[in-house]
Amino acid sequence: MTDERAPALPTELEEAIRAMLDPAPGGYVTGRVLGLGWATVDTERSANEFRMGIAGSGPFEPGPDVESIGARCAVGRPLRSSATQGTVRIVLVEPITEGRLAATLARRGEGPAAVWIAVEDPRPDLVVSRVSTGPFGPERLVIGGPLGGPHLLIVSGTASTIER
Repeated sequence: MTDERAPALPTELEEAIRAMLDPAPGGYVTGRVLGLGWATVDTERSANEFRMGIAGSGPFEPGPDVESIGARCAVGRPLRSSATQGTVRIVLVEPITEGRLAATLARRGEGPAAVWIAVEDPRPDLVVSRVSTGPFGPERLVIGGPLGGPHLLIVSGTASTIER
């Protein structure tokens, strides 16, 4: 359900979500999109750019590290999305290890790098990482996509909301 009071996600970010989900690494995964991960080398600068460029997207609050891609994160406010027919949050992700996110930045530069999806019942043949903590609760990285991203993280559908 879309919160009509939330600001709209810009078209280029809507297109990034669609591109990351079609097809998702490891096959098609369906569920509610929770967040769009934006790779950056400077979280504070990126937060300021988003706040100035998308009214209502901030403030960005620190979230738990995204261990599976080697990142620290900051989570923005909900934005209305036509791609998801609901709301999504921009999650700024900055590398803290020489892991997947660092590889993404090296290959693609700053920009869309990950998407979080609430999945009620993941396919049994889906290859995923061990459970780790993330900005939307316990999550698993879908294995099989390119090391340089985009990265798909699935969150248990029942524990997939954050309240701010």
